[in-house]
Amino acid sequence: MSAQIATALVVFLLPALSQPALAQDPRTAFESAQNALLKKDYASAEKGFQEVLRLDPHSASAYSNLGVVYMRTQRFDSAIRALQEAKKLAPAVRAIDLNLGLAYYHKQEFAKAIPEFSQALQSQADNYQARYLLGMSCFMEDEY
Repeated sequence: MSAQIATALVVFLLPALSQPALAQDPRTAFESAQNALLKKDYASAEKGFQEVLRLDPHSASAYSNLGVVYMRTQRFDSAIRALQEAKKLAPAVRAIDLNLGLAYYHKQEFAKAIPEFSQALQSQADNYQARYLLGMSCFMEDEY
């Protein structure tokens, strides 16, 4: 039993010792980035979510929140790329579809926004924002 504990300590301690000073627990980095996002400190939030992705490249939440940062700073192409990565990792999370639809909508790529808003409505039929934006996107594409 003590051999297993010693092995576990080595596994967890060695990466921390060999990493640069920026390395930390992805959860701690995520919380810090999330707090920065809530405070509208988008530069810190962006750096924080990028750090989370460096530590955990499979974090759909980090990609999704990075997409939100990019949307709020009007970098819609970057937002779309980040949200597409989030969607690959977590295809059932409908909030990602809504945000991806929003990014396309802001770029006036209404045909690409339509399926994203439709997906968002599949699990949240009462989401009035998604319903309104789907209607507006269809209107802009002359799809009635």
